[in-house]
Amino acid sequence: MATNVERWQKEAREQDMHFVEYRVGETNVYLLSCGHEQRLTPNQVTSGEYECSVCKMKKVDLDLNY
Repeated sequence: MATNVERWQKEAREQDMHFVEYRVGETNVYLLSCGHEQRLTPNQVTSGEYECSVCKMKKVDLDLNY
């Protein structure tokens, strides 16, 4: 049985979604359009001031898809 996180990750890949949020314990984790998971603070998400720590893609290139 897949967990919610696994299901959301699968759906995001299938739909080429840009931005998926889910929780791991008390931490919010975001799956970005570049395919890398990031742990972002709520302020980073709302202000849009962040970049992918893996590929350094800036938020401006990562359209949010709520």
